[in-house]
Amino acid sequence: MKRVNHSLRQRLTMALLLVFTIGLTAAGFIFMHETRQTTSGIASQTLTQQARDLIGGIHIVTGAITIEPPGSWAQAYSRAGGGYSYTVFTADGNPVARSSSLEAPLPLIPVPFGQSFSSLELNGPEGRALLGASLPGGYTLVVGRGDTDLEALAETLMEENSEPIFVLVLSIGCALVIGWFVAGWSLKPLARAAQEASAIVPGCSSARISPAGLPAEVLPMVDAVNGALDRLAVAYDMERRFTADAAHELRTPLSVLSLRLQRMELSGVEDWSAIRRDLAEIERLVSQLLDLARKEAASRYASASDLVTVDLARTAREAAAAVLPVVEKAGRTIEVEAPHGAVPVTGRADDLRDMVRNLLDNAFTHGDGCIKVTLQRVGGVTLLEVTDEGPGISEDMRDTVFERFRKGQAASSGSGLGLAIVRQVARSHGGEAVVAGETGALHILVRLPVEVGVGHISSIGAPEQIVVPA
Repeated sequence: MKRVNHSLRQRLTMALLLVFTIGLTAAGFIFMHETRQTTSGIASQTLTQQARDLIGGIHIVTGAITIEPPGSWAQAYSRAGGGYSYTVFTADGNPVARSSSLEAPLPLIPVPFGQSFSSLELNGPEGRALLGASLPGGYTLVVGRGDTDLEALAETLMEENSEPIFVLVLSIGCALVIGWFVAGWSLKPLARAAQEASAIVPGCSSARISPAGLPAEVLPMVDAVNGALDRLAVAYDMERRFTADAAHELRTPLSVLSLRLQRMELSGVEDWSAIRRDLAEIERLVSQLLDLARKEAASRYASASDLVTVDLARTAREAAAAVLPVVEKAGRTIEVEAPHGAVPVTGRADDLRDMVRNLLDNAFTHGDGCIKVTLQRVGGVTLLEVTDEGPGISEDMRDTVFERFRKGQAASSGSGLGLAIVRQVARSHGGEAVVAGETGALHILVRLPVEVGVGHISSIGAPEQIVVPA
């Protein structure tokens, strides 16, 4: 399918041209109408004054009519074929007097009842202007004017009024030219923004589109694009660090397994138990890496349909029962203190179950003695605590221990991903995971809001502000 590109600059210019054309056409119609109205008005006013002057010289006495046109009007009305004329009609419409300039009476122009003058009418092929006026006794006076000055007057008016029309057309042309260049100048920042966007590559994830100079109507789109780039940069950085950390951590067990296989090949002595142990370690590391990646992705693209109500007390008891055989085999114990009723938390059931399992696995792998799980509700916050009787961690590692591949003791077993998964799940559910209590035994505290949805970080306060009842 052929792609059709539209120029915003051309669209603006065509829109301006259309508006100007409509305006110019309307102005032309209004101009013609006003010219005709003005010409008719001037003629009407002239004939009205002519009738008034003539009425002053008309005398009606007992049915006898005497007409004495004042001043120069007498000569105008007496000139045969002249442009000025009049006729007087009786109440029944019979002409009783007319000017000597007429060969035949003028047509009767009735005057509306209650008015002194009729409207202006044009009569005959020569366009003679006629106006009727009421006289005492029911008589009607009709005055006429047949000179060509009205046509000349109309032409003069059109010539005079056409000058503003010419100026208007010239202004429209200038406005279109100016609009074309102004549109191009206004759209230059968009071209610059397009160049900035084309320069953004994965290796330069910090580059953004500058809003300087852009039109206000485009700024929301630029902000949305920059926001999307920020999210992509965060995701890209997380994936890059994840890949680097995974490659770094897998290098050691893979090297050990490779050396062990080479030794077996050279010596001929098979040590399958050691190989199975190395493979189990690699398998566990890969499984935790995939689990952490899945949880990070789920926290970024979570939806309301993923959320269910989870009984965290039941989840804690089931997780403790699952690890109990291994704990007892190692000569250790596990205790769970939780309310008798349900402790509901809104979230993803699998992630919350993995969080509790990793807490118990961390306490079993890196701790010692009795593992104690405590679950309680403080206001709108659910507190999940896991403690053991091990050596704990140093003060300077109380926060870094939640980073990926970070272990409290470098020589201890495990991959250093358990607590990273715990914090990721807690934060994706609007909560937090911290190292609480005094130095010594390891004490992990997870706080989860009851009603806050996925992706919303709770503002319950810093971990030191949480008061855990005895």
